[in-house]
Amino acid sequence: MLYIVKKNAFIITIALFTLICFKTDAQQDNIILTSTSPDTTISAGSCAAVYGTAQANHVTIESGANVRLINFPGRNTITIKSDQSLFTVYRSGAAVIFEGTDGTYLKIPATQTVQSIIFDNSDAANSEGESDIDKLELSLIITSGKVMIGEQTIEMPAAKIEAASDILESRPAKPQLGINFIGFYMDDIPTGEPNLTTYYLQPDWIFNDFKNMGIQVYRQFVRADLLWDIVEPQDDQWYFDEADAVIPNLEFEPIVTLFAMQYASGTPPWETESANFQKTLGDEAKEYLEKVIERYGKYVKYWELGNEMDHWRAYDPNEPPVIEPYPNLVLPPSGGFSPQEQGLFLSQAAAFIKERDSDAVIVMPGISGLDGYQINEWLPGIIEGGGDEWFDVINYHYYPEWQFFSDKRELLQIFIDKNGLQDKAVWLTETGSTASETLTIRTDYPNTYESQAADIFRRIIPAYAMGDSLVLWHTYIDSKNSPTNNWRLYGVRSDQGEIHPSYYALQLLSKELLPFDKVETISADPKGINSYKATTDSGGVCYVVWGEGDYTIPEGLTQTTGVIPNADGSYTWESAQGGDLVSLTSEPLLFK
Repeated sequence: MLYIVKKNAFIITIALFTLICFKTDAQQDNIILTSTSPDTTISAGSCAAVYGTAQANHVTIESGANVRLINFPGRNTITIKSDQSLFTVYRSGAAVIFEGTDGTYLKIPATQTVQSIIFDNSDAANSEGESDIDKLELSLIITSGKVMIGEQTIEMPAAKIEAASDILESRPAKPQLGINFIGFYMDDIPTGEPNLTTYYLQPDWIFNDFKNMGIQVYRQFVRADLLWDIVEPQDDQWYFDEADAVIPNLEFEPIVTLFAMQYASGTPPWETESANFQKTLGDEAKEYLEKVIERYGKYVKYWELGNEMDHWRAYDPNEPPVIEPYPNLVLPPSGGFSPQEQGLFLSQAAAFIKERDSDAVIVMPGISGLDGYQINEWLPGIIEGGGDEWFDVINYHYYPEWQFFSDKRELLQIFIDKNGLQDKAVWLTETGSTASETLTIRTDYPNTYESQAADIFRRIIPAYAMGDSLVLWHTYIDSKNSPTNNWRLYGVRSDQGEIHPSYYALQLLSKELLPFDKVETISADPKGINSYKATTDSGGVCYVVWGEGDYTIPEGLTQTTGVIPNADGSYTWESAQGGDLVSLTSEPLLFK
C-alpha cells in the first residue's frame, strides 16, 4: 500500500510538471549531470528535469524555459537569463518556485547550503546597443528555520522578488558581544569527515542558540572558517562546503581568520621545506585571497589576518627559546620570521584585500597577551615593518586572573596613545576562564562553574570600560574534558552540548546591558571595591559591583541580582534602595 501511495504521488507530480511543459508546447527532457559535466544550459521554450550531482552544479536557464531541479544538495549557481522584476517567488515546503511573466518557470529545492540565484538580463541591449541592466545575485538558503532568498523570507503565497541590498546591513549595526571557537560540524578535533548529525554542531541550531544568548559576533569556526589549509589543503584543490553553510547568514557577524590559526605566513599549507618559506605575499597567497574574497566578500566585513602571530618568537634566533611552542605545521625559515617581516607581509595582505573589497575592515592578528614582548617588541615591530595604516582594529587576548586586567590593559593604552593610534577600534577577541579546579595555568581562584559565570562580568565589563568596543568570550563549547587538555571546561556549553552557568550569565549581560552607549569605571581595586556604571542606548543605567567591603547603592537603583544563576538558569531579582549598604563578595551584583 505504501508503494502504491508513493507511486501515485509521483505520477501526480509528473502530471503537473507535464502540464507546465504542455503550455509551452515542449517535450520534457531529462538531463543528468555528472561530476565531470556539472553544467548545462536550458534553452528558451524547452522543458527539462535536471538531476544534479552532490558537488556544485551550474544551470543556465534561458528566458521562457521550464525547469525542475532534482538532487541539488551542494553550493549551486543557477543563472536565469531574464530580469528579476518579472518574477514572483513562493514555495511548497522546501521547494522554491520562480515564475516569470516571460514564461520562465523554475522549481528548485532550498537547502542549508547557500545556492546562488543570478538574474542576468545582460543580453538585453538598450537603444544604443549596450546593456543597461546589471546582474542581480541572491542567495537561496534555509537558515534559522526560514527559507530565504537574499534578505527576503519566501512564504507560501507568491510575492515579487525584492532587489538585493547589502547583506551586511541586516547584521548588528554596533556589534559589542561575541563568542569564540564555535566548532561547526566539528567533533573533538577538526579532522576527518564533517559531523552532520550531532544537533548542537549544526549551523541552524547554533545560530538559534546565539539568538537566545544575545550573541552578535562569532569568530574561529575552524573547519567552517577560511583558513588556508581548510579551503585549499592541496594546491588548487578548493573546499568551501562548511564555510558556505556558515558565513552567508543574515543575523550574525563573522570574523573570519585568514591564513592560519597560528603561525600565519604567505607559505602555502602544502609546503614543507624551510627553504621555500615565503615571508611576503606570493602568487599562491594572492590566489588564495582572491578566491575567498570573490566568494565571500559580500558576506564578510571583518577580515582578521592570522592569529597570535607573536608566537613566531619561538623561532626567532635573536630571542630566548620558548618552552613548548605551539605545534607548527609549516617548517619555519632558519632565520625566523621577525615582527618587522610579519608587518610587511600583513600590510601586503591588507592592501590586496582592500583593493578588491573597499568596505573591508582589517583586524590585526590577535595578540596572545599583554606582556612585555607583545607590547614592547611585537607591536612596535609590525608597525616598523608595515606601517600603521593597514589595520583598522587593534586586537588582543587576555586569559590571566581578572585582578591583573586593568593594569595590563593600561599598558596597551599607553602604547596606543604614544603611537597616535587612538582612531583605531580596540577589540578583546579572546577572554575566558576555565571551570576546571585542576587546570590552574591561567587562573586559580580556585576555578569552579560559579567563578566562570562570575568572570563573564568580571572580564567583559572592565574591558568595555577600558575602551574595547567588542569583547568575545572564549569559548562556546568545551573541548574534550581530559586531564591532558589544557583548554578543558572553557565553554559555556559542555562538549556534549549541556549548558553551564556561564551561559546564563552571558545571556543576562546581553539582555540587561546591551547595546551600551558607554561603560564607566567608578572604581577598580583588586583588593577592594570594583564598580562599573553602564548606560544603555535606550538611556537605562545599570551598575556592576563586586569585591571586598561595604558598598553604598547609588540613588535611583531599585533592583538587584547576583550574576551566578539559580540551578534552573533563572535569576531572582530583589528590591534595592539607594543609600543602603551591601556587603560585597567576589560574585558581581547587578543593579538597575
